[in-house]
Amino acid sequence: MLKKCRLIWDDCTPTRERRPTTEQDIEEDIHIVDYDTAEDMFQAVLDLAGYDEDDLDIDYNLSMKEKIEEVLGYLDDPGDGSPNILYASIYGVELAGTMPYDDLDILDLEHINEKQLIKVIKGSVEYDVED
Repeated sequence: MLKKCRLIWDDCTPTRERRPTTEQDIEEDIHIVDYDTAEDMFQAVLDLAGYDEDDLDIDYNLSMKEKIEEVLGYLDDPGDGSPNILYASIYGVELAGTMPYDDLDILDLEHINEKQLIKVIKGSVEYDVED
């Protein structure tokens, strides 16, 4: 099976809105997307960071892996309300600069599906139950 480029992130809506996390937040904010190319994933990471490639001073001589890792550095504050990148890989090689939640360390993030991941996170996160 041909490996793809994988990105897993949490939109962090409750952090951005400065409120407690709900079950619905977890269901809507966790994403797993597989891209055909590293270039496609690079563009997705730029979009998540809220930048255009021209906005950043990225060395064009860097490999695509290095470019993505550089942009991941703009998403390294878990409390600022920007998306948390939980996992990133290019053709099965994990990238530096991601911030997986502690409970995810034991998971095979390269092969897990979104429904499974949401179930794990819901089981490990306390959230407000709306009346």
